[in-house]
Amino acid sequence: MNKWISTTFLRCNAKKGISAKQIEWDLGVTYKTAWYLMHRIRRAMKRSKFLQKFKGIVEADETYLGGKRIGRRGRAPGKAIVLGVLERSGKVRAELIPNVKARTVCGILRKHVHKNAKMLCCDEFPSYNRLALDYNLKRINHEIQYVRGMVHTNGIESFWAILKRGFIGTHHRMSMKYLPLYLNEFTYRFNQNGNPGVFVKVLRNGVRL
Repeated sequence: MNKWISTTFLRCNAKKGISAKQIEWDLGVTYKTAWYLMHRIRRAMKRSKFLQKFKGIVEADETYLGGKRIGRRGRAPGKAIVLGVLERSGKVRAELIPNVKARTVCGILRKHVHKNAKMLCCDEFPSYNRLALDYNLKRINHEIQYVRGMVHTNGIESFWAILKRGFIGTHHRMSMKYLPLYLNEFTYRFNQNGNPGVFVKVLRNGVRL
């Protein structure tokens, strides 16, 4: 029980994550035990099944994880594609997607963003074009500028920075099989920022697994 509590505490307080190897060293357990504890706690960092769609000013963007960076948007064989949605002054959600086709991207965004959302901000990536039919869509061309009044994607870009620092600097590699669990962890911790009860909340979720 002490190991569970200690690992949960360390996990909740590490902004960019903490590796199983570090848990092995800190708690004096085997790597196998540390890895087991970490993944069970990631499962406890789950979002609610009853998600409300975002209705405020929303930002959407995609990013790529893993592999060697090739091309302007970082696409390369073997890279994982993650689509993120962030409501300003609210929450962030991120999902692993199989491709960046318009049907895939727009389908995910329609699931998370209410049709009456105040504004949806995206970059100029063509897969977002169809969203203009359903939303108050505002685009920002990053080759020209990064902010135009209220139109920008800086919020979701900040989340990508935290995720990628965790990927490169902490874990060095995330198995694509378990990537959804890592996304659970990073989005959950980001969304619970400033919540003093997050540690107890994760422990309670873990008991229910």
